[in-house]
Amino acid sequence: MPDNYPDSKAAGKLANLRVTVKKIQQPVLITEQQILDKYKVTSIDELKVKVKELQNKEFMGLSQILLRARLLNQLDKMLDYDLPKQLLKSEYAVVRQNVLAALKDNNNNNNGIKVALDKSSDQDIEQYCQFVATRRVRIGLFVLHYADKKNITVTNEEKNMLLLQYLNKGKEEANAIMRAYNNNLRWLSNSIAMEAKEIKVINHILENEVQIIEEPCTSDEIEGFADEISKDMGLSFTDDASYKRKY
Repeated sequence: MPDNYPDSKAAGKLANLRVTVKKIQQPVLITEQQILDKYKVTSIDELKVKVKELQNKEFMGLSQILLRARLLNQLDKMLDYDLPKQLLKSEYAVVRQNVLAALKDNNNNNNGIKVALDKSSDQDIEQYCQFVATRRVRIGLFVLHYADKKNITVTNEEKNMLLLQYLNKGKEEANAIMRAYNNNLRWLSNSIAMEAKEIKVINHILENEVQIIEEPCTSDEIEGFADEISKDMGLSFTDDASYKRKY
């Protein structure tokens, strides 16, 4: 077994593995024409161009997400003021409920919380929930103040579009969202409105108040940036699904 195998009792040791074959599937060969038809192109050269465009679009989307996350991390470090205790308590309750639900969810392969916190002690989980709740309240108050100062508002159409983005991700995720808010539509609506306002505030800051320097990078470098941001948010992920945390 690999030296970095998660189970320390088996790591670096010889093992006899008993395997039961339940099903054997033969690979389905896809013809060149089927591939061209799938992507609605007429030649391999045209397909290469389209794949490149899709990759660039995906990388641009990811880089925008990382850019916003990095800005939020910087704001979190810069902002320093007392937080309303009741607001902090309410946000902590929501965060804790969502984290505990994520830890119990075995159906979501992209469950980052479960990957990072699955081996944590109860104390570590409570610390993380407190960390996230404090960060959300701190940034949330800034967003409200900044939006009021710059007269940034959110329309019903913008809120509905954001809600549809969540619900269109899949039935499981839609159900998880409703469970997270105890099927309280008013609470969910307020949360969506706040997130939509945060998005507009962050976009306004990026467009008007910071200097953005574009630099070429590889997919591996983007993953490195993502890990750097995760550390600032209290989590760090590695290839072997181990983790470390910084508070």
